[in-house]
Amino acid sequence: MPAHVPSIVDAVKNNGTAIRDYVHVSDVASAHVVALRYLSEEGETVRLNLGTGKGTSVRQVIRVEEVSNRSIRIKDAARRSGDPGVLVACSDRAKSILGWNPKFSDIRSIISTAWDWTLSQSTESSLAPEAGRRA
Repeated sequence: MPAHVPSIVDAVKNNGTAIRDYVHVSDVASAHVVALRYLSEEGETVRLNLGTGKGTSVRQVIRVEEVSNRSIRIKDAARRSGDPGVLVACSDRAKSILGWNPKFSDIRSIISTAWDWTLSQSTESSLAPEAGRRA
């Protein structure tokens, strides 16, 4: 099944796809650890955004397919109703209150570690690099 790539006319990037702030799962986990430490030291309950502060388009994420050596079939689609063109977090408060900063802020490292984990969890030969290559 082709990936669904919403076309966003008002997107900041020229490629016309939505801009998102992708955060590495390890960074989210580390933020939770420091938040628990903060709360255990009687810090007040606060709402904080977590993110890299950098937007990456959906199309840019798909272009990192060389990490898996697999081609991704793409089917462009119309923008979904209510789908914002840009969503990028401002995590300044998390930085100032918790001292938290993301360590994996580039999309290639985020995708690479996610792909490596997927391979480590799978016994399916369909995930082998050769299986996904286009002829």
